[in-house]
Amino acid sequence: MKSSADLSVYVIFDIEYIISLKKNPLKCLLSAIQGGATAVQLRSKCMDDRGFYNMALKVKKICRRYNCAFIINDRVDAALACGADGVHIGQNDLPYAAVKKLVKKTMLIGLSASNLKEARACDRLKPDYIGVGPVFATAQKISKALGVGALKNFAPKITTPLVAIGGINGYNIVQLKRIGIQNFSFISAVFSADDIRGHMSSIKSIINSKEI
Repeated sequence: MKSSADLSVYVIFDIEYIISLKKNPLKCLLSAIQGGATAVQLRSKCMDDRGFYNMALKVKKICRRYNCAFIINDRVDAALACGADGVHIGQNDLPYAAVKKLVKKTMLIGLSASNLKEARACDRLKPDYIGVGPVFATAQKISKALGVGALKNFAPKITTPLVAIGGINGYNIVQLKRIGIQNFSFISAVFSADDIRGHMSSIKSIINSKEI
């Protein structure tokens, strides 16, 4: 999966957020993947280890059916236990070097960066990708938004593939494509939609459009 992983339409499957919308998480996930999601990151800050592991197995099964990359946020142990395609670690999680020793060479490792300094530090480690943001203001992230201008200035200085995160939606994707961003992450823009599958499909069309 590592060599063929497509991160262009990267959805963050945040269990608590979707439950707060009073929606069925797995049904929402299936709709997002059927709409065109190419990568899924499973995230939960509240589930206990067993509950998270059981959820991971269900998510993995769905992702495998649609050839969608399955990534786990933070929990390296769960990623290893369930055979995920990758793991995403933040600035306060296990160090990259330690994670690299634990996981298989075929597993993706993604890092988070919220500014140029962090992005450069991540870039030197040569992960598979860097999730950078929040680009725009979002309720899910308390960090100050980077803005398109700042991202435009430092993106060319980073050699690792970037995944833009934070407030990305169908209206601002074009701004990011114009500065060379090719991978986009979504939470509320997808899962808050009434028609998740249809909305995801529309977003993917914008991402894949050659006219922008």
